[in-house]
Amino acid sequence: MSVPISEIPAAKIEYRTSGPRSKLWWLTGICVLLAIGLFAGGFFFQGPVIQIVFQDGYGLKIGDTLRHRGVDIGEVINVQLANDLKSVTVSVRLHPENDDVAVEGSQFWIQRARLRIGQISGLDTVLGAKYLGVVPGPAATPRRNDFIGVETPLGMTEGAWVSIQIQFSEGNGIQIGDSIRYRGIDVGEVVAVDLNPAMDSVNVEVNLIGQAASFARQGTQFWIERPRLDLTEVRGLDTLVAGR
Repeated sequence: MSVPISEIPAAKIEYRTSGPRSKLWWLTGICVLLAIGLFAGGFFFQGPVIQIVFQDGYGLKIGDTLRHRGVDIGEVINVQLANDLKSVTVSVRLHPENDDVAVEGSQFWIQRARLRIGQISGLDTVLGAKYLGVVPGPAATPRRNDFIGVETPLGMTEGAWVSIQIQFSEGNGIQIGDSIRYRGIDVGEVVAVDLNPAMDSVNVEVNLIGQAASFARQGTQFWIERPRLDLTEVRGLDTLVAGR
C-alpha cells in the first residue's frame, strides 16, 4: 500500500556546533590578534636607522653588530657600495633604548684585527665576526642620521673628547692611531692624516681625551716626536719601536 507523498512528514535538519570546536576557533582568533599586536608593536618601536660612510667595508655584512663598551646596541641591516665605487655606506638600526648615540660628534669605525709595532688590537675579529665600534658624541648636541666613519679603529675610547686639526710642514711618518702625549702619558690619538689641498703641508686630526681637551686653546704647541741625536741631547728613542 502506497502512502501519498503529501502525507510523508518532512525531515528536520538541525545544525549543532560542538563545544570544543567552538572554543578552538576562539583560541585561534585570539592568537592571530596577539601576533598582529606583536608585529605592530615591533614595527612601531624599532630604533632609528643611521647611515655611516666608510672608504672600505673590510668584510662587514648584514647581521653584524654595533657595540659600545662591549654591549650590542645596534645591527647592520644593509651594506651598499656607492655609485662611484669609492666608498661603502653601512645602514645600522639602533636599539630603541640606545638611540642616543645618533648625535653630532659620534665616531664610528669597523673593528678588525690590527697589528702595529707596540700594539695589537681586534684579535677577536680574526675568528669571530667583525663589528662596528662607536664613541658617542656629547649628549647635548643635535641629533643626526648620517656619519662619516673613522677608517682606523680608535684605541682611546673612554671619556669625553674634543677633535682638533694640526698643520705640519712634514708628516715624519705619523700614522692614524699614534698617540698624543703630555708629560709621558697618552692624552689623545691621531684619527686622520691628510695632505693639504695645496700639497705643501700635512693636516693631522687628533682627538684630545678627558682633561686634555683643555689643550685645545690658543698658544698650545704640538710637534711630532721622533728620534733625535745631537751634541747636547738624545731624545725620542722610544719612537723607534713604539711609533711616533
